[in-house]
Amino acid sequence: MKQLTLLAVILLAVNPAISQHDNRPSGRVGAPKIKTRKSIRPGRAWTPDERLYTDDDYAYFLATRGGWRLAAVSLTTPEGKQTRAYYDPLKIERLPHAQARVWTQYQNGQNDHLRGYFTNREEYSCKTRRFQTIESSEFDAVGNFISNRSGDHQWKLIVPNSLQDRLYSIICLDELDEEDTAFVFAAYWFANGRQLEKQGRLQQANRSYGYALKYAPDNEKILAAINRTTWS
Repeated sequence: MKQLTLLAVILLAVNPAISQHDNRPSGRVGAPKIKTRKSIRPGRAWTPDERLYTDDDYAYFLATRGGWRLAAVSLTTPEGKQTRAYYDPLKIERLPHAQARVWTQYQNGQNDHLRGYFTNREEYSCKTRRFQTIESSEFDAVGNFISNRSGDHQWKLIVPNSLQDRLYSIICLDELDEEDTAFVFAAYWFANGRQLEKQGRLQQANRSYGYALKYAPDNEKILAAINRTTWS
């Protein structure tokens, strides 16, 4: 990998303009105040018919948090370019002095098409809010290896609202990643919609179900609720 190419991926990775919830409802009035993975659970006041997921669903979700998981998504540029940051929670190595080593992947796309990606070995200092790249490998859009090189091994301050900022929050603070967030908010908006539906407020219920669907596309239970509350 040429130095210019490495610099490009670093600049993309620290881009402060990120969108954590692309194409999802912007309003979160009354949404659950859940930040850490340990607090993922169904609402205590929800009745069985208000629950999108069963207890087995929650147990399975928490037990299968492996492989590449979405951490953050950059804002889309006018040219349609976007970077998606992933990490593997099962390969986080905890080091002395509150440091963590993790595999990350930065997928660079344009107009919803993958153009290539970098798989990095990175270290995060949870005390000083810094990170460094240990090594970086470049691949093309179909996974063919292009090049590999050692990182600069220089600790850098984490830019607020950058992709590394989200990774730091997930790795060091145990905050929800994007897949955790989708699971939690789909359940919340479904329960909210069901409560509104039982009150006869079908238009508001339909809107809440629509929000839930954005977090859990193609969920049959949500789709049935939308059809049930849609006025002809």
